[in-house]
Amino acid sequence: MAGLGFLKGAKRMGLLALCGGLLAIAASNLLKNRGLPDRRGPGGADITAEDVRYIGKKGKIQWELEVGKMQHWFKEGVTAGRDLRMVFTLEDGRRIRARADRGRAKRMGEGFVELQGDVIVELDGWCLQTEALRYDPKRGLLETTFPVEITREGLNIRGRGMKMDLQRGTVSIRGKVQVVLKGEGWEGWP
Repeated sequence: MAGLGFLKGAKRMGLLALCGGLLAIAASNLLKNRGLPDRRGPGGADITAEDVRYIGKKGKIQWELEVGKMQHWFKEGVTAGRDLRMVFTLEDGRRIRARADRGRAKRMGEGFVELQGDVIVELDGWCLQTEALRYDPKRGLLETTFPVEITREGLNIRGRGMKMDLQRGTVSIRGKVQVVLKGEGWEGWP
């Protein structure tokens, strides 16, 4: 495993990717205990909705979630969606943007957030791209076993598999690591 501790923004990128998953959890909270009749819709979901737009705020953090199709299962505490687009506005005014073809989140027990299919997370000029991303809130880990690419102007990091420890602020690329440095400031380095 190659450590990438020198990436100052990598910790923030991971936190922001995590925020995308937390939006799915927010949607779950929004739908919880609405007193709806106990009728299951398509796919056995308690609630199915299309073209959902959810805007929320907690403290100074504001988020916006757009979902093409969303389903929620109350008993399981799982929310799933397709065509996800998320924007988080942080306390300092910076914005995190994330998108994925589909995703799901579970609030209860062993909670998780998963984004799948053309996952892209952007913050402060950093861009993380992969096919699937999973967040484990209990362990504070953001992981993928798929190829991953992390880019910023002048820097491109690629590899297979990634583990981002949000508590320690470290990023590890598991294999086939390739780092490309371009532009000013890299001449003569190392």
